[in-house]
Amino acid sequence: MACVVTAVAILLAMVTAGTVWAVEPTDFTDRITGVEIKYSPDGYTWGDVPAEGVEKTGHLRFNIQWSLDRNYLDSNSAIQYRLPGEFRLVRADSGVVYNDRNADPMGTYEVSADGHIVIHYNETYVKTNRNSVLTGHLEFQANVSDMKTGTDERIHISIPPHSTEIPINRTSGMSIDKKAVEIDSANGIVKYTVTVNSDKGTYGPVIVEDRMLSDSLTLDQGKGFTVTRNGGDISSIITPTATGKGFRLALERMDPGDRYEITYYGRITADAAGTDATVANQVKATSKRGNGDDFSVDKRVETNVSTRPDVSKSGGITAGGKTKWTIGIDTKNRDIVGWTLTDTPSANITLPDTVHISPAVNGSDTISVGGSGFTFPVNSTGDPATHKYTITYETDMPAVVDGTTRVDNTATLTPPGPGGDPGSGSAEVDYGQRVRDSLYKSGQGANELADGTAELKWAVSLKSPLEDSAGWTYTDRLEQPENGVHYISGSQWDMLVASVKQRLQWAGEPLKSQAESVRFTKDKDTAGRIVGFTIQSDGVFPQGGQLYFEYSSTGVTNTQAETVFRNQAGFNGATHTGENRLTPSHTSSEKYDLKSNITGDSGHDMSDLDTAVQNGGRVRYLGWKIVTKVAPNDRHADMRITELLPAGKVALLANADKPGLGFQVGDGAESEFGFDTSGNASVTVRGVRVTAARQSDGSIVITVPKELLEKLGNRDQDAISVYARATLADGVLSGSGVRHATIENSVVVSGGDDGGILDRKTQRQTISDDRYKGMLSKSHPVSPDGHYAGNVITYSVVINPAGRKMLTDPNATLRLRDELTYTHNEYYSKLRISYVPGSAKLYEGVRDSSGKTVADESKPVGMDDFHYESVVADAAQGTMRNIITATVPDGKPLVLQYRYRFSGTENTWTGNVSNTVSLDGQGSTSDTLSFQIRKSSAGGDVSTIAVYKHDSRNYNKPLKGAMFRLYRYNGSTYEPVRDAHGGDRIFTTGADGQVDIDGKDIDYNTAYYLEEIKAPDGDYVLPTGQGARTYFIRPDGSGSAVSKPAGFTGRSVYLGDIIDIANTRAVALPSTGGMGDAWFIGGGVLTVLVASFGLAESLKNAKRSKVSQK
Repeated sequence: MACVVTAVAILLAMVTAGTVWAVEPTDFTDRITGVEIKYSPDGYTWGDVPAEGVEKTGHLRFNIQWSLDRNYLDSNSAIQYRLPGEFRLVRADSGVVYNDRNADPMGTYEVSADGHIVIHYNETYVKTNRNSVLTGHLEFQANVSDMKTGTDERIHISIPPHSTEIPINRTSGMSIDKKAVEIDSANGIVKYTVTVNSDKGTYGPVIVEDRMLSDSLTLDQGKGFTVTRNGGDISSIITPTATGKGFRLALERMDPGDRYEITYYGRITADAAGTDATVANQVKATSKRGNGDDFSVDKRVETNVSTRPDVSKSGGITAGGKTKWTIGIDTKNRDIVGWTLTDTPSANITLPDTVHISPAVNGSDTISVGGSGFTFPVNSTGDPATHKYTITYETDMPAVVDGTTRVDNTATLTPPGPGGDPGSGSAEVDYGQRVRDSLYKSGQGANELADGTAELKWAVSLKSPLEDSAGWTYTDRLEQPENGVHYISGSQWDMLVASVKQRLQWAGEPLKSQAESVRFTKDKDTAGRIVGFTIQSDGVFPQGGQLYFEYSSTGVTNTQAETVFRNQAGFNGATHTGENRLTPSHTSSEKYDLKSNITGDSGHDMSDLDTAVQNGGRVRYLGWKIVTKVAPNDRHADMRITELLPAGKVALLANADKPGLGFQVGDGAESEFGFDTSGNASVTVRGVRVTAARQSDGSIVITVPKELLEKLGNRDQDAISVYARATLADGVLSGSGVRHATIENSVVVSGGDDGGILDRKTQRQTISDDRYKGMLSKSHPVSPDGHYAGNVITYSVVINPAGRKMLTDPNATLRLRDELTYTHNEYYSKLRISYVPGSAKLYEGVRDSSGKTVADESKPVGMDDFHYESVVADAAQGTMRNIITATVPDGKPLVLQYRYRFSGTENTWTGNVSNTVSLDGQGSTSDTLSFQIRKSSAGGDVSTIAVYKHDSRNYNKPLKGAMFRLYRYNGSTYEPVRDAHGGDRIFTTGADGQVDIDGKDIDYNTAYYLEEIKAPDGDYVLPTGQGARTYFIRPDGSGSAVSKPAGFTGRSVYLGDIIDIANTRAVALPSTGGMGDAWFIGGGVLTVLVASFGLAESLKNAKRSKVSQK
């Protein structure tokens, strides 16, 4: 069949398919210089085509390279090629062809569904490169299964003048499995299944042979066979050859993915009841490989078939406090006549005289299992449906002896004579948990009181689950914490006694009648404090009865850290400890932005601030809210709240419809401090006078008397709030060049017994000038869903669309800053984003018919001080940042366009790439994009390393005429690299500031340097010494030995990479590699339909890479 080819294209722009060319494009078949074929078994991992052949499920990638002679494009700028007949595209495709070196558009391409490829180079490219040799490449992929093959199972590929053959790997394979899926021990029948799978198919029929290896196992032919193929029953067309000891089946050859399943039965000749039998069975499947050889797979299964009765034993505690035992006997549908059942309990329990059995034996449903036990009579096969007997009985729960709370019981079924093994079953019951469950003690929380102590709440639950107890005792001991005291106060003791008596009356008889006779005993420490107690009664605590009560104790701690108060209780042989945790509260404050209600730094545009009417006019103001929660132990002295407004930057509202300084307690009304001419003010809250006084340093001290603090309730509900509302002072935002102001407002809270500082907080608000609002907007061609057919992204920034004059100085300029941030992952996408040299263009902006500001490309605008730098922002996280800065004119609408090249592992996602642009640090706008890295569709100039020479103060300004000599390290020293005529290799930059070094001239893993021997045209200074040298190395990643001198710090480059070298009119600034060997910028040969930039970099020990030139 024809090969169906999938073309994956990354396009920066689409062109209309089906263009009618003015001149028939030139066929470049005879210009094809090479064909490269790669193979992938899974579509992801690619390598050379294996010599032994390819799998039918694999994939092939074809890469065609061509070379056009000088002047080849003079007469016709379009070339064409028709894929061989065995290739067919699933759809038409078209797009832009990019120069692999600098991402400039070279032209367009079109691929029709029938494989007709046309590449049309644009006029500029033809004019510039007519005297050069042009190389190009084209790539497409195919599934092996869709390739046209000959009768010899080989793929014949012919791309004139090249041809090759690829063998199809005629592999085959099977796997086999066998299981005993059902065992009927009573009747000695085993149901088997055999499963044969083939992932690659077979080249001959499949013969399945099964043998019964054990003497006691035979084939049960009466139950027949079931055979399925891929789930479909084919039993009717299969005729097995069977004997009593096995069978043979002949099945058809298997295709990849086929599955046979065979079901049949074996019969066991069982020995006398009371034995186990293990039988063996082996199956083998045989077929042929593609070369005609036989191969087979087999599986052996051993199956245990027990004919001995099974005995089981279980036990559990009943609701009445007894232990119930259950014995189960599975007779395996055999008569257990003569078998004897005995039961052996622990020494501390007694068996009943008779136990219950179901079904009845000889008409009786009771038997005796003690002593010599019970011997089953003839016809003892159990329940007709289940073939089982169930024996049940109960024993009394024993008392706890020496802490032992476990009892066990074993049932044994013994055969009537020799030749059989007895069966037994054991059970163990732990009634200690029931004892432990009779007591539960827990802490219910700690409440901090205003006097500095804490109320600790406790809950107790008592019950007697085992039996009625005549007379009972409960004990309670308060443990003393390391940094505190724990006791029961007098009032708490009275409440405890009342609580227990009340709960006894609610518990029902016989506990109810004990409410007045129960006795309470206090345990006291040397200071006379109650630190424990005992409750005693001579009455009965009934089995199943329950008593629940609560009480409180007092905790005192002398530390600010958490203190744990514990309390141990004892009842009915069980003990339990509860605990309460107390962390003394601290007086704390928070300072909030009143508008946004956040405590962290905040920011507002001036126009977004709230407004108030002051002195008859409307003003905008900043606001703060200070919330103070006062701890109980800080309420015994006056508290001071000092508001530290920044002097000279803000002024509190006065004579306004909103309070300048307000005071509030809890959810009460806000009261305004009205200052007199002396700077003093007061408000009355809850009958207490609160004062405020201005200080000489501009701060305001608010004094809250202890009389008000002592009236506060819960520290959260009765928090104290202070409000401050202030306008910006004149001149804060109106100075020359000032675009924003940061206002820092702090508060200090002091008080407590020592009057010291209890807390301090600061909140900052940055207020921005509105003049920059709407000054910037940014766009890119990637859709919100991440769809983008390209890896070179053009960003567009609209600047000052209204053309407003922002600065008072008519000659002043604006500083533009653009930051692009992304994450490099060495183990996944290997994402690298780099600025395309020379791509930044600034134009005057005009309004189109829709009112949108677009670039007027007929009116370019110069940019001063253009800088570009790539920064490793966080090596540990792989965070990278590319920064562009430039000076642009004020007072006119502008549009900036520039390009970034995205590269990395094919078909991975870039992750979030954020881009932010700002003007004079203000009016910033940002966006985030994410798309899938694919390969571009066409390209050229792929076999070189480029050198880009530019002005040190303007990265966007290429320099022509610079000359370089190339040197190679020979193991001991550097020597010049020679050309074909024996002369030195000299390179001269063109108008684009670039030269190309052919990859064939650069050995892998060897150090080189370029030495500048002539300065660029113009008044540029020729650097000298090391300043004139740019060191680099081209690693192959193989780990091979590297030839470089000690201390070498040159950068690592691949084909397609760009080496930046800057010059200045005053001081030469060549790039000497500053990134070191750690940077591996993998370029690689860029392929058609796939611009395989493959740029990868290691962030280990990464240094800063900076190109900041004019």
